[in-house]
Amino acid sequence: MAFRALASGLGAGRNAWLIPLDVTFKTIGLRYGWLKALFDNAPAGPLAMTGRLRAERAAWRAVRRVPAYREYLSAQGVAVDRLVPAGILERLPETDKRSYVDPYPLAERCLDGRIPFVGTGRPAPPITGSAPRPSAISPTATSASSPAIALDPNRS
Repeated sequence: MAFRALASGLGAGRNAWLIPLDVTFKTIGLRYGWLKALFDNAPAGPLAMTGRLRAERAAWRAVRRVPAYREYLSAQGVAVDRLVPAGILERLPETDKRSYVDPYPLAERCLDGRIPFVGTGRPAPPITGSAPRPSAISPTATSASSPAIALDPNRS
């Protein structure tokens, strides 16, 4: 338990430093010229260090929050509960489509095992049964919220 608290504390400390940097990148990133100027003029060492810290943070989050990744790592012999953010990249095996993507369902490869609705941050409801068959579009719709659609039978 103490090890887990130490690892979480280390991760939180690194996040405290990276959050202002993330906000800066997102703000500067709105203008391509500004972002390009930053990368053209910033020293390579700090940029490389920042990139590594951000990659370690992403890997640490995946280990903690992606069910399929935790299972994959355990199957590869990685002691998941003993990982810490610092130096995590050297301890993780590479993944590929055959060994990671194909065996695990999509939802299990998402954060917290759920597929979020695009743009809402809310998880999609669980999929049960089969999808309903699509119904024909009525060419006589008159509502302003669903305008009429002219169907051309000669168009493919």
